[in-house]
Amino acid sequence: MLLAKVLGDRSQSGFRLAGGGGAGPVPGVSSRRSSACSRGSLSSFSLARYGSQRSCASSSSSSKHSKVPGMLTLDELKALAAQEKINTVYMAFSDHMGRQMGKRYDVDFFLESGVHGSHACEYLMTVDMDFNIIPGFAFTNWCVLSPLCSVWSYRAICPLLLVVHMIFSPNLALSLSLSVPVHPLLSVGNMGSRLPNFLVLRFNLSIFRERGYGDFQIVPEMSTLRVASWLDKTAHVICDVVNCKTGKPVSVAPRSVLLDQVNKARALGYQGVGASELEYFMYKDSYEEAHKKGYKGLEHFGYYLGDYHMLQSTREEKLNAVMRHELKKSGIPIENSKGEYGLGQHELNVKYADVLTMSDRHMVYKTCFKEVSQRLGMSVTFMAKPHASQSGSSCHLHVNLSNLNGENLFAGNDELEGIKCSETFRHFLGGWIRHTPDLMPFYAPTINSYKRFAAASWAPTRLAWSADNRTAGFRIVGEGKSLRIECRLPGADANPYLAFAAAMASGIDGIVNKIEPTRAGAGNFYLDDTSTPVPNTLQEATKRFRNSEFARRAFGDDVVDHYAHFYQLECDSYDKAVTDWERIRYFEQV
Repeated sequence: MLLAKVLGDRSQSGFRLAGGGGAGPVPGVSSRRSSACSRGSLSSFSLARYGSQRSCASSSSSSKHSKVPGMLTLDELKALAAQEKINTVYMAFSDHMGRQMGKRYDVDFFLESGVHGSHACEYLMTVDMDFNIIPGFAFTNWCVLSPLCSVWSYRAICPLLLVVHMIFSPNLALSLSLSVPVHPLLSVGNMGSRLPNFLVLRFNLSIFRERGYGDFQIVPEMSTLRVASWLDKTAHVICDVVNCKTGKPVSVAPRSVLLDQVNKARALGYQGVGASELEYFMYKDSYEEAHKKGYKGLEHFGYYLGDYHMLQSTREEKLNAVMRHELKKSGIPIENSKGEYGLGQHELNVKYADVLTMSDRHMVYKTCFKEVSQRLGMSVTFMAKPHASQSGSSCHLHVNLSNLNGENLFAGNDELEGIKCSETFRHFLGGWIRHTPDLMPFYAPTINSYKRFAAASWAPTRLAWSADNRTAGFRIVGEGKSLRIECRLPGADANPYLAFAAAMASGIDGIVNKIEPTRAGAGNFYLDDTSTPVPNTLQEATKRFRNSEFARRAFGDDVVDHYAHFYQLECDSYDKAVTDWERIRYFEQV
């Protein structure tokens, strides 16, 4: 993708950050509020309090004309509703995997009530891909007794002192610490050193308050209101997920995770600019047919590799041409589409924006693709590696940093390994590379993600960087005002909110702590054995994420514990599954 003229004509890129919509009564709309939560509607106080937290940036007023074709103001929605050109509003938010959850509202009731928020069940932030209710989340639950866990730590205390410490949290979590004298010569395993003279056994026993899966509030972010041109007489709006009682964003909701990092960056005078570069495989089978076939033996759109191949891509215009037009009419500016390296694999690129707007576009893009494919009797997949014998599908992240006036902060006159750049660029790159191993589940969130990282596959296997080198995990492209970092790690299965949040948290920490990047490499990084390798499995990545001091400092314990538990349960589910590979290998032979 050409993320060109990053500092150029900012007026076309919608460089506003989401915020403000839903905070208090909207002019011309009934003040009646939705009875959204089981304990009553979200109060004006809570809405105002929430509005102040959505973003530090000032948002465009809903009364202004929309700048991007397909985007709507509230007044424009009211006019289209009066003309009976819009009769439905699609209210959506992201779950952990980036799927859209939500409701369809009658447009009149949306204008009367839904514009102020609606409700959805909290369990949507705790279920797996198949909507199985899985235990062990502190965020919400049945009345569940979590497994007993113990953490051993060592503390030098007076050897005659016995300490029992009990703490009760709002969720009735019991923390018990017991200090026991130990012999001064006792050692553990191959620690190679003597223990201090006290052993502290810490037990955590969580008895969650009986919640029964209540509601949270979904509050429309009115700056995301758009025509859903691929649907009949429908508008679309993205919602933030909010605590009904406090009016604060639900910290573990994916958009909240990114919004928190955006606001932290803005407090330091920075804003992230980026684009996500999605690839996908196309099939002539419908989703229903693919399901009946067990997702095997599907008919590809191509019968030979069509990377940049115009004749082959012409055959794929049945879907791609429709998508370019529908996305553009739905407020998502299009750059181009092209064939990719797999059979029936393609890439369709949209214009860069601030990272929050880009993530919103990304989520709408994927849903639009699936719904249009369904309408045409076809299917697409955004799996990272749907076929063992072919290249996987990526979601390369292109990131640049600007100040709050939109001025490019990566361009500069310093030289780094032959690249003209700024100190800000150098440290952002250093932080991003250093912290990537700790945050890999945010880039590669599924079991399948890690099968994409293979030699000679166009996916990286090393956390190295280089100028315009597609075998490196971090590829530096552009120059001057278009200088940017392309991270080639995320697959098409990544949740954009979490991936961009990880990038921003890492890069900003690099700037704050002046982290220097590793030396640039050259040549074929698939043959490199000196740089840090990409983790091999989701299990390995989740363990490091859970234990990462940086992840906890950047995102908070609640976010890290929540997602580490979510990813671990995905690993556990996979470990219990009996696969086709096992049946083919062992059915007769063992």
